[in-house]
Parts: sequence; C-alpha cells; structure tokens
Amino acid sequence: MQNIANLLFEISSLRRIQRAHRQQLGHIDDSDNIASHSHLVSVVAYFIAKKEGANMEKVLKMAITHDVAESRTGDISWINKRYVKDFENEALEDAFGETAFKEIILLHQEYSKRETLEAKIVKDADRIAQIIVLKELVASHGNERAKLWLTNPNTFFTDTGQQIADELFKFDASRWGLDLETDKRR
Repeated sequence: MQNIANLLFEISSLRRIQRAHRQQLGHIDDSDNIASHSHLVSVVAYFIAKKEGANMEKVLKMAITHDVAESRTGDISWINKRYVKDFENEALEDAFGETAFKEIILLHQEYSKRETLEAKIVKDADRIAQIIVLKELVASHGNERAKLWLTNPNTFFTDTGQQIADELFKFDASRWGLDLETDKRR
C-alpha cells in the first residue's frame, strides 16, 4: 500500500505541472495543467470510443494515464523536443515497474505506437483537447498565437474525432452556455 500512496501523491502533482505550450502562446492560465488536460482528454476519449465501438475500459485507462510520466519528465513542447530527449518509458518503468500497475507501461507503449483503435482514439482526444484550449484562448483573450495554431487538417485517426474537430472549428467558444438560459428558478 505504501507504493500506491506514493504513486497517488505523484499523480496528484500533475495538478502543479503547467502545460509547455504556455511558453509559446504567452498566456497565463493556472487551470491549464497536466491533470486538467488529462481529464478533458479522458472525457473526449469516452465520447469517441462510444461512437467508434472501442474497448471503453482500455480507452479510459489509456486516456487517464497518457501523460502520467510527465510527473517525472515535465511537459515537453514540440520546440523542446528538437533539443531535449524525454525518457517517458524509463520514468514509467521507475514509477510502475515494481508495482501491480505494470499495465500502465503497456498502455503507454500501445498509445505511443498509435496502431490500435484505442490508441488512435486517445490521440484524437489529445488533439481535440488542445483545439478546445486554443479556441478558449482566442475567445477569452483574443490570443493571436492561439489563432495561428488552430488548423484542422484531415489527419484525425477516427471519423468521430474528425467530426468533433470539424464541429469545434465552427463553434464559437465564447457562446457555449448562452442557449442554456431558462426562466426556471429552483
């Protein structure tokens, strides 16, 4: 149980690790951290998996743990990756290799290969979560850099992922709750 407690504190630290794209986008949003990102990816992956008929348990396990190695490596942006090698597999092996949770290592390896439907769904969800954050930055802060990053190439792995992305690009993120007004008061 001690190693489970240790892992839970380590995973909790993802709340304090900011996403690396903040450097390039020049914005400050303390809610944009690895834990909140992983939560959004998991919800998006659920929707895609449901529509695609994938193994839901595997998709959700993969989605909630897809960035867990970043508790040790930090988030590494596409610019950082030109100069820095991450050691995610080693970090995962160190964290989970001597526990009953070796499955997380296997799920991460599967995710990285992008060969199975479940891995493709989680990657689509990861990209969709980024689109949502970028759309929010444009809507709430007028972030011009975020606008430049918003492209919708037809490179999603799943039809459902592509359909969701297409809809997000049409959607005005600043208007998401306006049609929910009601005169019902409780």
